[in-house]
Amino acid sequence: MRPASKPRSDKCPLTLTHAARDGDLATLRVALADSADPVRDGTAALVVAAEAGRLGAAAELLSHGAQLHGHDDDALTAAASRGHVAMLLLLLRNLPLKDSVNARDGSALCAAVSRGY
Repeated sequence: MRPASKPRSDKCPLTLTHAARDGDLATLRVALADSADPVRDGTAALVVAAEAGRLGAAAELLSHGAQLHGHDDDALTAAASRGHVAMLLLLLRNLPLKDSVNARDGSALCAAVSRGY
């Protein structure tokens, strides 16, 4: 018999993403608690938070296990491409060294340099 899984709200990833973008920590915490997979959902939201420069949201997502690299994008590249130095420092403190290149073989440094930062 399989253990009962947490019911999944189809709105949870969207709510997480919007809360991360807006830096709305109260909504972010509720959405993380409601998520059936906070690591997967939080990883997508972390990219959005990094791009928006939302340090509080990024820290919250990281504390719930969000990964720096998503399927297509990664939080480091998102922060670097926008010149969010404080976000980069936060993310780099949470980066395993083996993960310094994203899924498309690009790096955060390349993204920052290509945009003049």
